[in-house]
Amino acid sequence: MISMELKGFFIDGYKYLKNVYLPLDNRLCVLIGPNDSGKSSILHAIELFYKCVEDERRVKDSSGGIST
Repeated sequence: MISMELKGFFIDGYKYLKNVYLPLDNRLCVLIGPNDSGKSSILHAIELFYKCVEDERRVKDSSGGIST
């Protein structure tokens, strides 16, 4: 099993997020901002990233590749 630790996310061109870098701390990460500032869009982009990673793992598993 491969483990991965993300140090941060760079998002550009997702919904109306442009050139956004979100550093991550392995202890706590908090998004604070006014309404309509992009907090939910950041969470959706991170969710989309993880779905793509998981989908790629499924494709590798079904094609006889290395299981992660």
